[in-house]
Amino acid sequence: MTRSSRVQTLSATALLVVLSFATRAPALLNASGTNSDAAVVGLQARHIFHGGWSPLLWGSSYQTSADSTWAALFFAVFGPTPLALMLSALTLYVALTLFAFAMLHRRMSSPWRALVATLPLVFTTACVHSYALYPPRQLALTLAFVALWAIDRADGAKRPAAWLFAGGLVAMLAWLADPYAIIFLPAAALLAALVVLRAYETFGARPAASGA
Repeated sequence: MTRSSRVQTLSATALLVVLSFATRAPALLNASGTNSDAAVVGLQARHIFHGGWSPLLWGSSYQTSADSTWAALFFAVFGPTPLALMLSALTLYVALTLFAFAMLHRRMSSPWRALVATLPLVFTTACVHSYALYPPRQLALTLAFVALWAIDRADGAKRPAAWLFAGGLVAMLAWLADPYAIIFLPAAALLAALVVLRAYETFGARPAASGA
């Protein structure tokens, strides 16, 4: 990658981060008006560093306390406030957006084209008003995109098996964090199958023609 390409990629990445935070500024400014699901995450996060950790989210028999643990780290730095809770979820969503950008950038000739293709994750109403700012399953969604990114990296890699294994492992972690992430598993499995088929076509041994 040339210096110019690196500068363009860094500029596009920085712009994506700025836009992601700017579009959520109104929600961050009104963080105290969060819903009950996020409030449970925040309440549990306040107790984690005081011996109140549990493997499952309070009041749930299937969601883990992964987002509460992540929020607890923000509480330790910024204090137990609604803003810190919303920031904990938003940073995960911005990370999800960046992994999507990285996948698109590998397939497109320009980082700016990849940026434009990623903008729906930044501006769509569904993303602004759903889990982008409201735990408790943002960590699972972000891990699902990390899994897709790792599987995509296997295509053309020197050690594709290692990337595929890492992607599969992260996909399982996403599912364990929250069963909702299971909706991404078919896409991850299909992407992995395509990567394997492509690798076989490129490097696989074909039967050599035998002479008479």
